[in-house]
Amino acid sequence: CGGDHDAENAMREAEAARAKRPADVAAAYLLGSCQIALGRFSDAQGTFDALEHDHPQSAFGPYGLARLAAAQGRATDAILHLKAARASQGPWSADTVALDPAFAFLSGEPAFQELLKTSP
Repeated sequence: CGGDHDAENAMREAEAARAKRPADVAAAYLLGSCQIALGRFSDAQGTFDALEHDHPQSAFGPYGLARLAAAQGRATDAILHLKAARASQGPWSADTVALDPAFAFLSGEPAFQELLKTSP
């Protein structure tokens, strides 16, 4: 991992997976994550907005939006999207969120710490 073209290769694979399974939540989340890695924030916004719209009970849409906000340094938006992910019917793991490097910059935020303590 970490090669010069890893993100581009992952993006091609994510696009292929999404083309094969357009309704697959995980494929959409992977595509949006690749878009973030490539700095294609507008594309990622569209991907995660569509995911949230098409699968409103899933945590993947708001979690993806939280990671996008984090990549852009928007702490308040990241926390709001994490709250939405926690409130969804999708899987939520405070431990996983706490260990996600995307949210490391939030570690000192009281609202983030409170979010990790409370259950949905």
